[in-house]
Amino acid sequence: MLGPCPRHLTTFDLSRHGVVITGHATASLPQVVLELDGDSIRAVGMQGLVYPDRSRHA
Repeated sequence: MLGPCPRHLTTFDLSRHGVVITGHATASLPQVVLELDGDSIRAVGMQGLVYPDRSRHA
């Protein structure tokens, strides 16, 4: 399954941990670490590079 990013002109393979298929990106997508808690699934962390959106802090 492919995930296009029109902002970065990059396509990622979402079935292979978000690796770059084509485009300008230099790193794979970060991975969300999930935890099963009974019948609920919770996001508990991140793996990989996560860049802050610096435009929000200007």
